Amino acid sequence: MTDLTCKQFKVYEFIKDFIKDKQYPPSCRDIATGFSINTKSAQDYLKVIEKKGYIKRISGQARGIVVIK
Repeated sequence: MTDLTCKQFKVYEFIKDFIKDKQYPPSCRDIATGFSINTKSAQDYLKVIEKKGYIKRISGQARGIVVIK
């Protein structure tokens, strides 16, 4: 597993904190709003974080993010 960049780590921490606070994973829109970015950029962050092995995304499921690490 490769280390995350600073921004990727912040997104990863946001996901973990969101799940801890609300008991369900954030949507791409939640992430985009939290970082003042567009949803495409949020999706790109999720793809990279998943590729690096920190999360697992469940295809076809809204809010389908599972934290692995």
